[in-house]
Amino acid sequence: MDLWGITAVGYLVSLLGVAGGGPGCTELAGLDLQRSLAWESGSPSDVESLYVTAASAEPDVAALRQWTGRGLEVESAMLVIGSCTADTRTPDLVRLTVVDRLAPTRAVDGSGVATSLPVDTWSGRHVVLQQVDGRWRYAEVTPE
Repeated sequence: MDLWGITAVGYLVSLLGVAGGGPGCTELAGLDLQRSLAWESGSPSDVESLYVTAASAEPDVAALRQWTGRGLEVESAMLVIGSCTADTRTPDLVRLTVVDRLAPTRAVDGSGVATSLPVDTWSGRHVVLQQVDGRWRYAEVTPE
């Protein structure tokens, strides 16, 4: 399956995982798709733009820089959501408990040689999304 196929399948599976999760879970799936595309662009500023603050983006940006600093491009860094529950919600903030994993992903070097990354396992995280200027952003992401 090509890059777009993997990303599309990951997004569709995520939508199934969030179907019963309540408000906020669908927003998370959409934001995770944007994050995947930002990672594929290799642009730290694109990744950072998905977060409320630069400090909250730093772990994600640092991880991306580790890959790009080695001359590698990451393809299809889509998170697949297995389950999602909205713990609390206000009009501009939602706290979620999520179980997800990285979809099949490849690292491609400068000469075009692709290496599949190891298969990820399901893991839990707590995610806080905040609406800023009408757009949902990651405010906080912590392991469960």
